[in-house]
Amino acid sequence: MGSQTEAHILRMGGLMAVWSQVKFSSLASDLRIDAEYYRPEVLHLRRAINDGPWPVETTEQLSDSVINFGAYSLCNEIEFKEYEDRDNDGVMFITAQDIQDGFIDYANARWISLAQHDGLLWKSRINKRQVLVAMAARLGHAAVYDGVTPLNSSQDIAKITLRDPERVDPYYLAIYLNSAVGRGLLLASQTGSVQQHTNLGRIKSIPVVILPKQHQQLAARKYREAVQKRQESAAIIASAESILMEALGLEHIDASTPKCYFRRFQDLEAEARFDAEYFNPKYQRVIKRLREGGRTLADVAPLSERVFSPSALAISPTFRYIEIGSLTGDGQAEFETLETAEAPSRATWLVKPGDIITSTVRPIRRLSAMISEEQDNCVCSSGFAVLTPKLGADGIEPEVLLTYLRLPVICEVLDLHATASMYPAIPVQRLMQIPIIVPDKVVRKQIVAKVQASIDARRESVRLLNQAKKTVEDMIAGDSTGKGR
Repeated sequence: MGSQTEAHILRMGGLMAVWSQVKFSSLASDLRIDAEYYRPEVLHLRRAINDGPWPVETTEQLSDSVINFGAYSLCNEIEFKEYEDRDNDGVMFITAQDIQDGFIDYANARWISLAQHDGLLWKSRINKRQVLVAMAARLGHAAVYDGVTPLNSSQDIAKITLRDPERVDPYYLAIYLNSAVGRGLLLASQTGSVQQHTNLGRIKSIPVVILPKQHQQLAARKYREAVQKRQESAAIIASAESILMEALGLEHIDASTPKCYFRRFQDLEAEARFDAEYFNPKYQRVIKRLREGGRTLADVAPLSERVFSPSALAISPTFRYIEIGSLTGDGQAEFETLETAEAPSRATWLVKPGDIITSTVRPIRRLSAMISEEQDNCVCSSGFAVLTPKLGADGIEPEVLLTYLRLPVICEVLDLHATASMYPAIPVQRLMQIPIIVPDKVVRKQIVAKVQASIDARRESVRLLNQAKKTVEDMIAGDSTGKGR
């Protein structure tokens, strides 16, 4: 190789090639020579960091440890569950998919036993105030764990323990990594052809700009406020669920299960079910109560099947897509922009504002969301059923239906109807037959107000997070005027 290497990058939709010239002596320590690593915008980022007035250290220099031990290599020995086993002190288990732009989202988390958490997976326990960085799936996303309950993770999450939190605030490091600066560097470090990922060595070598204390504190404070707003959103949703449970008469239903029970053969024939789990007295009490409402989901919110056709969008190079993994723990959906020519085969249904989308795959996970005005004509996966609530006396408000479908006890009932073992899913026809009680107008009004308040809190959370990012980006770009404030 000569004294220089050229990296040629063709811009999407452009006619001109863009290249970078990098001295051999300036190549990365692991001698990466791929063009993506030396894109002009990435080189600009590195120059802004290295030529700036602030000290720069790697995450490894700032940390007591950067580890990513996890359970992938031990999957045959680990028993995962889709829900908390309260009888066995369940511990939540997260993956890189659950680190979302500054927050830990628990909607898709699984559970392990406390014995596994303290035993086989003791090295992958997450400690308070560790910075968590996604090494796959949501590569470049980071968050701080500041909870008090035990938490564990897979090996696609790097866990950074800062040596001196007074010098570098964990929240500052996380918002730095989520900013255009940190995320740009992390994305440049990715490798792989099918699924992009990075390794622990590259996480350790990410350069971190050490801003003055007051600027760190400003960014960290806004980030903490964003986290608090997200927690407030979740708390409001929880209160709406409590109101609905009480209104449905499910709050005080006997949830005990005897060691054995029996049913008449004609009961089995009537339900077309022969499995013992379905006839668990706990669930039968719930189903009996719901049937007192005299209506099903199909009665209040018919199925909408607006088929998405990529060819119909040929004039548009991109479309907005909602995947099951895009749903959040507080009942909202996020979308990603994909190229129309590369639309995945599972991109199936067009959605409209006010629609409720609910995952038919593993319904125990409580994955339902309400489509907002901004998401009009988004496309969702075939793994969702799209329900359009009726208006008027025979209908139900979208916010109330969303809350109903996310109630843990309702998700357990849905899960009873799921079939298959690897990817258990409830058939859409069975979903639409699930009974529902529509509460009175006063209760529905309370729930609508709660859900809307939750949405407002989440939007404020996003605004604060963006402000925190901008604070970091402006300072590193040499703008200390406080525009990010």
